[in-house]
Amino acid sequence: MSYDLTVYCPGSPTVDQVMLLVGNTRGLHADPVNSDESGVMVLRGAKRGYSFTVDGPFSVEAGDVPEEITAVLPDAATMFQILVEGNQETDSSHGIRFARKLAKTCHGAVLDEQTAEVWPRPRTAAPLGMVDKRVREGVNDVWLSWLLLEDDLPADFLGRYLQIAEELLPEAAPVRFGRYEPLQMRFDTVGAEGFINEYYNSESNNWEILYENPSPITFGKIVGSELSHGNPFTRITLCADSRSLADEPLRSALRSFFLTVATELGAVYASAEVVKGQDKERRPLFYVPPTQWVGFQPYPLWWVWAGPRLAPEIGRFLGPRTEEHNGGLFRAFSDEPLDRDALTDVLGPENLPWIPAEYSATYTDHQMAPLAVASVIPEVLRNREPLDLPPGIYNPPRNH
Repeated sequence: MSYDLTVYCPGSPTVDQVMLLVGNTRGLHADPVNSDESGVMVLRGAKRGYSFTVDGPFSVEAGDVPEEITAVLPDAATMFQILVEGNQETDSSHGIRFARKLAKTCHGAVLDEQTAEVWPRPRTAAPLGMVDKRVREGVNDVWLSWLLLEDDLPADFLGRYLQIAEELLPEAAPVRFGRYEPLQMRFDTVGAEGFINEYYNSESNNWEILYENPSPITFGKIVGSELSHGNPFTRITLCADSRSLADEPLRSALRSFFLTVATELGAVYASAEVVKGQDKERRPLFYVPPTQWVGFQPYPLWWVWAGPRLAPEIGRFLGPRTEEHNGGLFRAFSDEPLDRDALTDVLGPENLPWIPAEYSATYTDHQMAPLAVASVIPEVLRNREPLDLPPGIYNPPRNH
């Protein structure tokens, strides 16, 4: 969980100038150990505890600047990203105040990524609907994800992934990509080799890459495992525009792509879920380091895949319409993509929950972090014992 702000500037401030601004802000200090040319870690108070980070500067092109910003800053050339990890209210307020101070210093503007609010506010009213554009664009997206264990991961998995996309679903092949936004590289210029090199381009072996495409596949993210931090999972995520999936041939191609990636790359678990707006709350993995499995989503998904190592434990819960593929099991809970509420109506109470409650984490409404992790976690997904979760999240003993 985090609070994110982006500062856009018409000029090109340097990291040294940002560090000087931090030093001139009462109560804040730049951490010299964890600050370099790519950004600044900011500490607060006499004890100098972590407060937030300032990443950048990053160059931006006109097409990368949100309309909310161009309304107040038509000549944005540089951006900084301010990340307040943990979403603590006090540190969020310090991050917001510093973002505004940085924007004022560079004669720029701040975009609050949570609310799409801009500071300073436009002198004229924004066009109707502009503020909620980010929410409306995400309505009824289909989020597909594959979870790959390090022990099963082919050495050339990225090359094979790109080849599968080009052969079965060219719309899923990357167009623009990079390690941070705005994305700096183009696939048609550097090809698969450039994409693979960029993924592994990390001195700390923190492998990650993002890509953006035109509809129907609008976003992709691949995040590698970090064995040194107890995380054996490589995760591939795609976002598709569900409106385009009304087209049956495209839906069939997406299904073939989904299953081929799952089988050829050895996914232990994969799913496809229709998500309303930005409501991406119930994730099987808890991403506060170390990344950990906390339980299956407690509601029905559009597609579920259990790989050969997971199928013996959860396959019996997938129902009579389950299909076998290369030792794994696949269940489509509907033909066309349906969200959780529609699937609940279609399946009926006699078929819910799709998996026993003890396999799912416990949540309250509108809460991203679980109140409690699942009491039954399949052995293949138990990357840490006991789980290392933040205070306040109940971690029951495992049922073996």
